[in-house]
Amino acid sequence: MRKADCPYRRHSMSCTKKKASVPTVPAKEGYDLEGWFNKDGDVLWDFTVDEVTKDTELYAKWKAKTDTAYTVQHLQQKYFR
Repeated sequence: MRKADCPYRRHSMSCTKKKASVPTVPAKEGYDLEGWFNKDGDVLWDFTVDEVTKDTELYAKWKAKTDTAYTVQHLQQKYFR
């Protein structure tokens, strides 16, 4: 589930009543990782407190960097009729 336009990257866990280890932070150019969230993106997983009690999928939530440099080019095209 890794598309360039997708804000999440999935991490699956399956174990019982154990704390999960923090996964390796994936890299996504132009973005910072906000954290690992549930599928709806509204509950942040706290690896120091939360325990896995059933099969769980977490999703990396990204925030676009604001200091990314870019160039805008305006191109004109002549139309012939």
